[in-house]
Amino acid sequence: MKLIILIALVIAAAYFYPQINEDSDSPCAALEKRFVRDAFTGSDGGDLWAALLSSGVTNGAIAASMVKSTSPNLPAALGCMRSYYELMFNPELARDVMKVKQ
Repeated sequence: MKLIILIALVIAAAYFYPQINEDSDSPCAALEKRFVRDAFTGSDGGDLWAALLSSGVTNGAIAASMVKSTSPNLPAALGCMRSYYELMFNPELARDVMKVKQ
């Protein structure tokens, strides 16, 4: 029984960590903030874009739609959480995505 409670606590902590760390309402909003910070910080004019995009105007809607388009059978919140942790362990991924899209 203790093992089940421990596993539940670990899963809950992993789910709520992005929201608490980024001070957002959903995992998708946290993913957007993390992506903007990693993609634009340090580039020419990037601080202005980071400030505008991370202001929370979309509140996670863009990230949710992108995750749903890449993984349609996965709930958006879980997909955003997975992508958040990918960015957390590999921050260069956001810059690589921006290079491809330009």
